[in-house]
Amino acid sequence: MSFLAVGETQNTVTAKNVVSSFVDALKKQSSNELTKEVATHALDKLQSRVSTFEDSVVQLLQYLAEIYETEQNWLKSAHVLSLVPFDSGRKQYQADFKMEIYLKIARLYLEEERHVDAEAFINRATSLIPEVTRKDLLIIHKVCSARMQDYWRKFDDAARRYLALAYEPSIHPDEQLTSLRCAINCAILSSAGPTRSRQLASLYKDERSQSLPAFSILEKMHLERIIKPSEVEEFSSLIPTHQKAMLADGWTILDRAVIQHNILSASKLYYNIALEELGALVGVSPEKVPFCTMCV
Repeated sequence: MSFLAVGETQNTVTAKNVVSSFVDALKKQSSNELTKEVATHALDKLQSRVSTFEDSVVQLLQYLAEIYETEQNWLKSAHVLSLVPFDSGRKQYQADFKMEIYLKIARLYLEEERHVDAEAFINRATSLIPEVTRKDLLIIHKVCSARMQDYWRKFDDAARRYLALAYEPSIHPDEQLTSLRCAINCAILSSAGPTRSRQLASLYKDERSQSLPAFSILEKMHLERIIKPSEVEEFSSLIPTHQKAMLADGWTILDRAVIQHNILSASKLYYNIALEELGALVGVSPEKVPFCTMCV
């Protein structure tokens, strides 16, 4: 590559200008396949001279990652961005820029449901919060953190975080509604108790909830009414795969949450009830009823 040959024989300023012009010209190419091939080759050649061309290397990595993202190749895009040399020690990067890249990588991993990888970059971003000045980055961080709590089945905390985002005035109303929907899902899946009751009450009182598909089951949980199997099945179709995971006891997360709710609801209706009747009411076999009541 001729521009690298110039970099080896000319002074540093000239070499940087040549490489910078090359990067600008590459961004104007219309062929993604050609751009990927040339950018990858250039990055390989520049690897031994990153200290000299660090700014151009970072630009190339960002542009290459952007192309992979448009192709929905989330993993490749995340990998490319992870090569930005923040730890080289040769250049001081602003906290805002570092956090932007870390969160972008985290979100790309989340698209592929690579939550462990995503969490590593969310944690890096978290350490930068005291230095960050851009509010939009702090909002993105809150979204990523809520999704992580959701994934790790910490539904109480996830619901709280999503609910806060649903009232965040700086984000678009559509995104607020998405956060509200996620908050409802997580609150429904939470373990029975005072925390869930408070969250359900807040969500039920929000007028926007009435327009969401999960409102009927939200209403029944809040008003402590028995939830029917058909309603559970309908709600199950609305939630993502990780929220339907099978637990060690043979029930799904949703099954357990609904059974706990139904038993508590039944306790408000009956002072005395046979195991067979309670099992039929909450949708479990009589022999499992004692175990269910222990879980409440």
